[in-house]
Amino acid sequence: MKFSLALLAGVLALSVSTFPALSQDGASNVMFIFDSSGSMKKPIEGGKSRSEVAKEALVTALGKMPADAKLGLFMYGHRRAKDCSDIEMISPPGSSDSKAIAQKILKSQPKGETPIAATLEAVASYFAPLKGQSNSVVLVTDGIEECGGDPCAAARAIRDAGMDLKVHVVGFTLDEKQRQTLQCVADETGGKYLDAQGAEGLSDALAEVQKAVVETPPAPAEPVRERVFFDDFDGTDLSEKWVVNNPNPDGYIVEKGNLLMVTGEVGGFNSANGANIIQLEQDLPDEDWDIHITYTGKFKTLRDIIQVGLRTDDKNYLAAAVYSKSYNTGSSASDNRGTIIMSLQKVSNGTETIAETRIFGENASKEATSAYDRKARLTLSKRGRSYLASYQAEGEVDADGNQITYQTDPLTSLRSPGKPMLTASKWGKATGEFLVNIESVEIETVKAAP
Repeated sequence: MKFSLALLAGVLALSVSTFPALSQDGASNVMFIFDSSGSMKKPIEGGKSRSEVAKEALVTALGKMPADAKLGLFMYGHRRAKDCSDIEMISPPGSSDSKAIAQKILKSQPKGETPIAATLEAVASYFAPLKGQSNSVVLVTDGIEECGGDPCAAARAIRDAGMDLKVHVVGFTLDEKQRQTLQCVADETGGKYLDAQGAEGLSDALAEVQKAVVETPPAPAEPVRERVFFDDFDGTDLSEKWVVNNPNPDGYIVEKGNLLMVTGEVGGFNSANGANIIQLEQDLPDEDWDIHITYTGKFKTLRDIIQVGLRTDDKNYLAAAVYSKSYNTGSSASDNRGTIIMSLQKVSNGTETIAETRIFGENASKEATSAYDRKARLTLSKRGRSYLASYQAEGEVDADGNQITYQTDPLTSLRSPGKPMLTASKWGKATGEFLVNIESVEIETVKAAP
């Protein structure tokens, strides 16, 4: 199978919040698959072809979809005869314009073969990141697999990958034997199979499917979290769980429930001799986990960085980081700006891969960026062999009052790149020093809800 179970499982190793989604607001994501194979030319009733009747019924069904539904359209057999690779995404997933999709259906002409399994595999790739949402595929076909694929196996792979994707099948003018070969596609994915012989039956079947695809799914269960380490620095020194690499006693102190770190020098994970890289002498769990650090501090030199991650040495590490920098807009030599960025940094044998997102300072002044001061939580997460960074700042909410969370794209590490460590430093030369108060470090295991 082109879109294999192994690939599906790898993509879904991360929670849905890791990935961009078609719909985050409870609306339905629906991909239609329209059969435009040569057999759709056959007449059915009143002198109309199967294709003409199916087009009219499907266009009517599209017009009844909710305005907030996120729609898409695949076709096969519409461009070339005797070509099993004639599969095309006509309308990208995520559209709310049912009229535009309807026009594309009406313009299609039946010509080719019926590659149902390969089409399901292609469609599945678009739903892999959307676990937990209302996800549906609606396949309208007048025939069975003609290209050597196994639609039942394709449906089973979707089910086994835990994609929360229901495939509804409308079998148009199929006989009993043909129906049995496609019933399994719906059964394997928890969808519906409906028979339709004439125009009225097809309209009724599509109306039934339309009700099914807009049903609101139950809210996904929250993962089970268990704290396996916590330090709120309630003492006068670091506990025996910590070791300080390249210690500089003038650069850190534990007092009043905080680990205070200050530096005016360039350092960090990528520095062979960076001062005060603080290492946790505790093995991380084998299962998925989150490492959280809660801190406050102004990134006022615009060369500041705080990092938490796994590190062997300056040539091998993986870290979540928040750093500040200045830049020039180019409009004038003096038009300087500042920004604060969250990043996920992977360095393997000295080769860096990075994913990042801006968390403050879109066209902000250097002064505003230097003054940015929030109690925040920086998190490094492991899901399978994938890692990502996320960031939340106290008091930063959206228009609905929901906490804003920034996330990077995930990066993959096949092996653990070292022991858990954290540090605060400057990544480049700049006037001034960087002071950060680390309030706590927490490690949680994360397991799927039973």
